[in-house]
Amino acid sequence: MLLLITWTILQGRSQEICDNEIDDDGDLLIDLNDTECFCTLDTSQINLEDPPSLIPNTSFEEHTCKPENLSQLECAVHWQQASQATSDYLHANSFNRPAGLPPFLPTLFPDGIAASGIIISEVKLEYIDACLTIVSR
Repeated sequence: MLLLITWTILQGRSQEICDNEIDDDGDLLIDLNDTECFCTLDTSQINLEDPPSLIPNTSFEEHTCKPENLSQLECAVHWQQASQATSDYLHANSFNRPAGLPPFLPTLFPDGIAASGIIISEVKLEYIDACLTIVSR
């Protein structure tokens, strides 16, 4: 009898659908964490020696404006404030830097002439975020 009940319960479970981000089979795991789902990436168009970043505009070079002051992260394309405290967008060809900020040297901008700056201290936490590029399943 116990075997029949177990078999009936297992048959009643639905199969996991791996592209809808829902726990279809009731195992308390969504697609990303479900062992029945496997993420695949079409690598035919990707140079695996130098794979693309899932983070857009990693060098902060793409911008809609050049900052005139600190706290202008909205100038950087794809980036946004992720905290109430305001993060900085630094561009070497823009505003005069405030006192205490190091000179805009190539070492400060290792991947171009722009960067983001944040302050993390006991009283101030600044965060930035960007939506990741989409990976096919």
